[in-house]
Amino acid sequence: MRAWNPILLSFLGLLAIAFLATALGWKGILWFLGESDKNDALSFIGVAMGGALLALNAVASHRRAKAMEKAATAQANAMNAQAEANKQTEHGRRQERFKNAIEHLGHESAAVRLGGRYELYNLAVETPELRQTVLNIFCTYIRQATSEDAYREQNKSKPSLEIQDLLTLIFVREPDVFHGCRIDLEESWLNGADLCQARLWKANLRGVRLFNALLNSAQLQRAILVRADLRGAVLGQAALQEANLFQARMEACYLLHAQLQGATIAAGKLTGAYLGGAQMQGADLSSASMYGANLTNAGMQGAALAFSYVQGAIVTDADMRGIAAKGWSPSGKFTERMTGLIGVDADHSGVAYSGGINGNRAQQLVDSVKVIDTQKAELLATQLAPHIDQDYCWGIPEGTKVVTGAFGEDEAQQWIAQHESAMSDLHAVV
Repeated sequence: MRAWNPILLSFLGLLAIAFLATALGWKGILWFLGESDKNDALSFIGVAMGGALLALNAVASHRRAKAMEKAATAQANAMNAQAEANKQTEHGRRQERFKNAIEHLGHESAAVRLGGRYELYNLAVETPELRQTVLNIFCTYIRQATSEDAYREQNKSKPSLEIQDLLTLIFVREPDVFHGCRIDLEESWLNGADLCQARLWKANLRGVRLFNALLNSAQLQRAILVRADLRGAVLGQAALQEANLFQARMEACYLLHAQLQGATIAAGKLTGAYLGGAQMQGADLSSASMYGANLTNAGMQGAALAFSYVQGAIVTDADMRGIAAKGWSPSGKFTERMTGLIGVDADHSGVAYSGGINGNRAQQLVDSVKVIDTQKAELLATQLAPHIDQDYCWGIPEGTKVVTGAFGEDEAQQWIAQHESAMSDLHAVV
């Protein structure tokens, strides 16, 4: 049994005094207290009664507050329980949606597959923690769908509408949804794909087929394009800073004003490529085949051109100050490359500018471009003709309109600042 409240006991005592006062009457009180203390006694009783009433009210208020607090706590607990129940229900619904979307993605009906794609996409929009998982599913779907022989036979030069729609959705129209997520499209067959302005930072595009693909203004910083097929691809103003294009096939590739600072294009095949105005400061072009390439106004300061081949290339006003006759280490930083060559004269001794081509080799080069563009192949044949069966000429020939010499620190710092700005958005990418 709960202990008696002291305030309540005091109140009951005062009530007892009042009762006695009433029962004894004034005469008894006066006899007990004396006539002179009548007024004091009455005052005392009145004050005591008032205090008791206040105490009683305080007790009642305290109990009401406790009751309200208890009710509020019960309500909060009920709300938390309901929220947790709702969360579990929503989680269950999300799992069900996820399961259904994956099943729909593999359905025989194209319409059902379309619904599955957009259901997965909506789940990624609503639930950030699912975004990498959803993107993995999309990339796996693209890789598997385009790996089938039947698909490649039917879509030699252009993706199916379904694959193109998916590429546009996740890399062009709504790329922010998957910002920071890993992209893996290795070995995918994407010939003729429209990926203009696509965001493919650090994407794994190793061995991907992008023959005649459209990649204008695409963002491919640090993308892995090792042995990728980019023949005839249009990459005007594309951002390819620090991209790895080792052994990539880029014959007749269009790279007007492309940004290739610090890129690795070692052993790349750039025969007949258009690189007018491209920025390739600090790029590694060692052992690259640039037969008949157009390098007009290209910025190649500090690029590595060891054992590169530019026979028949148009190099008018190409800036080759500080080029190095050695390859760059893949781990070398752009800043270190540029600052290390400040004030260093260009070394063209390792560049094959003319001669050294026999008839069979010339025909192979022409044929490699002919499958892309017949007119470009004819132009290349004309450009290579003077070099057939002639001795190699290593180093820049006299009269060649190339900017040589060294670059200064101010220019190097300017390129470094531009490079850092272009790479700033990559920090959040896994």
